[in-house]
Amino acid sequence: SIPDGTGRSAKAETEIYVSGNFGTKKTGREEPSVDIRLAKPRYAPGETAEALITTNRKGAPMLVTLEGRGLFEVRVLPQAPANWRWKIRIDEKMGPTAEITAGVWDGVSFVSGGKAIEVPVASKAVKVELSMDKKEYEPGDTAKLTLTTRDAKGRPVAAEAGVAVVDSSIFALAPDATPPLGQTFWGPRPNLVTTTVSAPEEVSGGAYQRAQSGIAPVRRRFEDTAYWNGIYLTGPDGKATATFEIPANLTTWRAVAHATTRDTAVGYATIDFKARRWATLRLAAPRFFTVGDRSEIFGTVDNRTAEARDFRVKLDGYEDRTVNVPANGSAKVSWLVNAPERGRVVLSGTLEPVKGGEELTDRVEQTVPVRGGLVVRAADGGTMARETTVAIPVRKEVDLSTRHVKVEVTAGAAGAARAAAARVISGRFYSVPQAADVLMVATDPKDVREAIAALSRTWQPRGWGWFEDSPVDSAITARVLTALAARRKSLLGNQLEGARNAALARYNEEGVWERKALLAAALVDADAAEGKDRVDEVFKRGLGLSPYARLRLSEALLKLGSPSGARATFEAVAKDASVGDTTASFPVAEGPGWSYGTNAATAAALRVALKLEHPLVPKLVRFLAEASGGEDAEIATALRAYAAGRPESRVGKVVVVVGGKEIPLENSRVDGSAKGEFDVPAAEKLTIRRDEAGEAFYRIETRGEVGMIPDNQKIAILRRLEVLNGGGIWEALERPVRVGEAVRITMVVWGDGTPDALRAVSPIPAGFEVAEAEDVEGGRTDIRDEGVIWYLTNAESPQTLRVVLRAESPGEISLPPAEAAYLRRNGVLGATSGEALKVRG
Repeated sequence: SIPDGTGRSAKAETEIYVSGNFGTKKTGREEPSVDIRLAKPRYAPGETAEALITTNRKGAPMLVTLEGRGLFEVRVLPQAPANWRWKIRIDEKMGPTAEITAGVWDGVSFVSGGKAIEVPVASKAVKVELSMDKKEYEPGDTAKLTLTTRDAKGRPVAAEAGVAVVDSSIFALAPDATPPLGQTFWGPRPNLVTTTVSAPEEVSGGAYQRAQSGIAPVRRRFEDTAYWNGIYLTGPDGKATATFEIPANLTTWRAVAHATTRDTAVGYATIDFKARRWATLRLAAPRFFTVGDRSEIFGTVDNRTAEARDFRVKLDGYEDRTVNVPANGSAKVSWLVNAPERGRVVLSGTLEPVKGGEELTDRVEQTVPVRGGLVVRAADGGTMARETTVAIPVRKEVDLSTRHVKVEVTAGAAGAARAAAARVISGRFYSVPQAADVLMVATDPKDVREAIAALSRTWQPRGWGWFEDSPVDSAITARVLTALAARRKSLLGNQLEGARNAALARYNEEGVWERKALLAAALVDADAAEGKDRVDEVFKRGLGLSPYARLRLSEALLKLGSPSGARATFEAVAKDASVGDTTASFPVAEGPGWSYGTNAATAAALRVALKLEHPLVPKLVRFLAEASGGEDAEIATALRAYAAGRPESRVGKVVVVVGGKEIPLENSRVDGSAKGEFDVPAAEKLTIRRDEAGEAFYRIETRGEVGMIPDNQKIAILRRLEVLNGGGIWEALERPVRVGEAVRITMVVWGDGTPDALRAVSPIPAGFEVAEAEDVEGGRTDIRDEGVIWYLTNAESPQTLRVVLRAESPGEISLPPAEAAYLRRNGVLGATSGEALKVRG
């Protein structure tokens, strides 16, 4: 310490560490500990496990347990030794995971430790065997697969299995990610037993706690999956047999089976087999042509014999080629193929040896669609009973010879209402709004009682908030009052009167008209004498009301006996509705005090439209039946109102009759819906027939080509093609493209502001492959045969979309128009013109 120039003291210090023996170090109280060690981590049933338990609190009481799915054994040591050995006879009932835990109490703190024991449940293993009648097949052969299931003792056992036969080359891209059934049903499980300590938390908590731890047949059916059966039953002898045709692929196939018995014993097996020929022809063709395309098609000849051979290669309609192929090697040939008109080009190739027999021949056939231009869509839908006849929707510009129809039939509204209600019930009573929602939709008296109790417990003199002690919220208070009014017969005493008084007090204090409107409508729901005056006041003075609030007021007017006022209010809101081909919704954005979204507004609209017998009802129902994203109580109540009085139904078996021909639809194993697609060139109407009574929804969507770009485009869409210059900069494409060169396509799409999902397509021309496709924020990008498809939530501001293509084969190619259309409003679309491309080798 030294003084500075003014006489003030300045001080500095440092520390020096000195080593040496300075006597015994003073220590504090040692932390308690428990340690458990096993001779080995895994014990089979019948073995004896031996555990060594040690503690530094010798003489303290110790609780030792063996637990897992239940409490298996308990030992209490009043005065625990420092080391204690415990021998345990292992039983299968302890599997698949048991845990030894030990805890000591030394008067100040409680500490415990644990050690898991793996106990394999051998009786729950099913031995699955797969066998084929041959090791190798040729395409078109009928293969016989036999599945055998045996229990852990080798005895035949009946089981249910899922069997798939797939091209094993798929597993070179990604391994089989199917989790083993044994791990799912009988893998490690958590300890379900909890030990509770009665000592105060201040004593037993803290740092001492421890955590746990002629000519060959034609090959034309190319498939990735040769056979699949999700419900494959073996008999009492443990056997089942399936037969299937080997597809045209020349590859190694893999059969996979997962099996389980009634008592959840599980097993798994695979077997590989091959489909091959000594000589093969492979055609490399584009996924489709556009009218006028001239594209080079390549054929690859593979020779799997031990000597070089000459082969004659034919493509029907084109000049033959002769090529020498080395032993165990390959060679290429090519043809320039024309696509002069719409329809399809059938490429039929034949391979014959100049010298040799039938075993060295091959035939292959590929069909390539030829499209003529822009593809547009139209859709319609509604409700039906057993049978309905409807006009096939189609845009007037469509060439009917290209029209393709897709029909879907789904179950009625009752099932969707139950699903929405189930989602509400699963949320239970974590907040006041959730309790109110449960009260609105519950059918179990116990759920009703619990919801009423939860709302009674969280009541405050002036209403309800989010939780018991949260500030009172007007929208939540209105929601609770409506729920209580709907269940008034289940209430006790003056519960409804107290809720009415709270809502009335909130109305008088509330300064936001949106919330006043919700309270006024709720007062009408609860038959409050003041409800009518409050509704009248909101209509006269209220500003900035959301679609939901206005529709709730429309509901109130219906209850007050004013259908004309309700209709006028509904029609005013419906002017801003999003009405599509088969669905309609009432979109909601953001505003002061707005707390309900599109689903709730659409549900309120349906409740009003039902009473007004409005023509929007079927489209509103369809939207809500498919809706997701919350507000499930509103959805459930609206769909229940619609389904009331309508008989419950299943889809059943469905056929479509068109042009005198019956076309059966295929039923989904998941939800029972029926779907089918087919070409309908000339018919104007079709009939849908079901074998079930009750109501169902149907939807018909058509797509077809138009010769000219429609004039009434409502979506702006621009497209630019670019290639890299010598400096690595993208510039406009104004020359032929070279094989292997990249072409970047940039699209700008600009739609309207109506909430809807938009689909934009950048076609892939013949002879090109996708090198890269940009993702879009808040949307999805798919790469399909028809092109790169982007799904956008909306496009009220310009959206930029990009894809990079790579030229694979020479030719004169047409690039079809790029297109964009809204999913719910197929008539709102946009498209570019087509373009011609030249690709040089």
